[in-house]
Amino acid sequence: MTPHANEYANARPPAYLICDCDGVLIDSESVALRALIRSLGPHVPHLSSAALEEALEPRLGMNTMALLTELQSSIGFHLSDTQLAGVQADVEHDCATQSQPVPGIANLLAALPQPKAVASNSSRPRIEASLRRAGLLDVFGPHIYSAYETARPKPAPDVYLAACAGLGASPTQCLVIEDSDTGVRAARAAGLTVFGFAGVAHVPAVATQRLLAAGARHVFTDTRALADALTSTLATPA
Repeated sequence: MTPHANEYANARPPAYLICDCDGVLIDSESVALRALIRSLGPHVPHLSSAALEEALEPRLGMNTMALLTELQSSIGFHLSDTQLAGVQADVEHDCATQSQPVPGIANLLAALPQPKAVASNSSRPRIEASLRRAGLLDVFGPHIYSAYETARPKPAPDVYLAACAGLGASPTQCLVIEDSDTGVRAARAAGLTVFGFAGVAHVPAVATQRLLAAGARHVFTDTRALADALTSTLATPA
């Protein structure tokens, strides 16, 4: 039994599905990581690419600007506002133009009749461009929610509360799929059930432990097992 299983035992089954974008729908984490290493490398010449990757990897679920702010404090460097904007633009461009859909995610979504939304720390243009490139934009219709349009990014619950409100659902009626501990904490703070997905993580075993510790009910490393669990967990729409 997972650490948070007891609190779910008597809950009514959720009837709405909310997905994080990067790492759940779109395999963009490696793209973002490469862009960050390329753009930040000249600003941190004292760090090797391997050391920079080690500092970045646990923070990939964060809003890009929050990640950069935290990283500057953590490893001791400073970027001007112009430089920060340049790094962010590089990440946004690469993720929007190079990312691919997570294998199997389109079939998973097509098999689920429940209303769906996206709630992401990424900007709306990046979310929409990535989903359009993956052929998934129409799956979510108007229900795309960006933390850039809320007061606080994940791990604050704001974007998940916005998604619930947009769907016309209470948090207890919604199930979230998340790939980062930052996102899991945000969804749990909003009162939602969370399934973790580590299928495109750099080290799935490590990601699994992080997701469980953050409050995910279960964690899956392939979309087939995730699809089976969603089918058995989500309530069928009336």
